[in-house]
Amino acid sequence: MIAGDFNDILCAAEKKNGAPVSIRRCNIFRERINNCNLMDLGSAGAKFTWRGPIYHGGQRIYERLDRAMSNDKWRIQFPNGFVKVLTRIEFSDHHPLLIHPTGTTYNVAPKQFRFESAWLLDDSYHDMLKTNWKNDVTVVDNLGRLQNEFR
Repeated sequence: MIAGDFNDILCAAEKKNGAPVSIRRCNIFRERINNCNLMDLGSAGAKFTWRGPIYHGGQRIYERLDRAMSNDKWRIQFPNGFVKVLTRIEFSDHHPLLIHPTGTTYNVAPKQFRFESAWLLDDSYHDMLKTNWKNDVTVVDNLGRLQNEFR
């Protein structure tokens, strides 16, 4: 089993924003994984494991650069194993990975909602807010509706 920041993605779905995805580069990465007889273990949690800096227009690039892979022997030995993407810590632009070889689950507190000021720079933010904020509903219900919209 191998895990870490591979600095590459396998397909366009593993990237959000920025320059178009190089399908050629994705294919080369996939080919290298196949040549090593490895399989991606997938993950539970955040879809993207890396976030880039804010660039023009207030957007960020998000990618799934971090992953865990194994060979058939590892999967046979740990059939219930899985990978969990943990919450990113403040000083890193990567989310840490937690590998559970035995498949043991644990309880996680719900992720706390946090407003990102960069959303104010996104042209679609104000329209989304107008659509989802209802004056005849409590503030708590409105915030819950917005939180679901952001996910």
